[in-house]
Amino acid sequence: MMFQPITSHEINALTNPRDGERKIGQDIILGNIEQLSKKGVKYVLFGVQESIGPRANFGLSGAENAWLAFLKAFLNIQENSFSKASQIGLLGSFKFDAEKEDIEALRLQIQQIDIEISNIVNAIASHNMIPILVGGGHNNAYPLIKGVSQAYGGAINAINCDPHADFRPLEGRHSGNGFSYAMEDGYLDKYFMLGLHQNYNGQSIYEQFDKANEQQVKVLWTYFDNWIYAKSTLEHDLEIGIEFVGEKRVGIELDMDAIAYMPSSAMGPSGISLNEARRYISKCASVLNSAYLHLTEAAPINSNQEKLVGKSLAYLVSDFIYCS
Repeated sequence: MMFQPITSHEINALTNPRDGERKIGQDIILGNIEQLSKKGVKYVLFGVQESIGPRANFGLSGAENAWLAFLKAFLNIQENSFSKASQIGLLGSFKFDAEKEDIEALRLQIQQIDIEISNIVNAIASHNMIPILVGGGHNNAYPLIKGVSQAYGGAINAINCDPHADFRPLEGRHSGNGFSYAMEDGYLDKYFMLGLHQNYNGQSIYEQFDKANEQQVKVLWTYFDNWIYAKSTLEHDLEIGIEFVGEKRVGIELDMDAIAYMPSSAMGPSGISLNEARRYISKCASVLNSAYLHLTEAAPINSNQEKLVGKSLAYLVSDFIYCS
């Protein structure tokens, strides 16, 4: 399905006004990319409603639900001296349903998704605005990196807080190899992974790392487990990452799988807290030349999970906007 622009009617239906207060949903800027640029927008929010990427990587569905959960929470943030509604444009969302269910067909469909998303990201970045993509699988890192890279005429860097490297072999597109494809195709220069889990990255990943680093160091990573073993800290490792990627525009990535007990496509009991995720996003936003923000893999499947996911994503997006 093609891109679905959001309407003021839809925004009003999701926003709950109260006497004496203003909500972001009452002042957020709507329009197409050209119109948003003319209105002085700095950040352009859009969503992807799909779980094709995770399913093409033998994962679970649910990532298609994150965007709407986010909107319900974000549009109802209070307007005050900390909010920047006049700088935030809201475009709408892509909605992709699986055309076929077998793995090869899903991977072929992702190639089409790549094209559609990279085109809109290219247009946003070409107007010197920062894309913020919420929802869907981590496969969408590839079109984000591609779109921004094409807009600015050169490869960018990326930093990713994630239990999984998503640097799998080039075996057909899915949620586990967006970064390896982006580097192979020349859109991604350096890639830093913050907090990989030792238990959940196979040997083929490390072989991909070795291949990428043959000429010079292009990928660098740290382990979440070392924070548990008191061998390092998130803050220390993040400084290493910022120094590694900081000389170019940087795509800022957070896989919601990284947060313990967060409803996501690979939810787990061990991980960072939401507050630590907020510190990661805010630190990156404050010191890096942000190319985009990508919050991915959240996968709520009932109303309670939608509230938790929605409010979590809303905090992270508002942290990024406030600190950048």
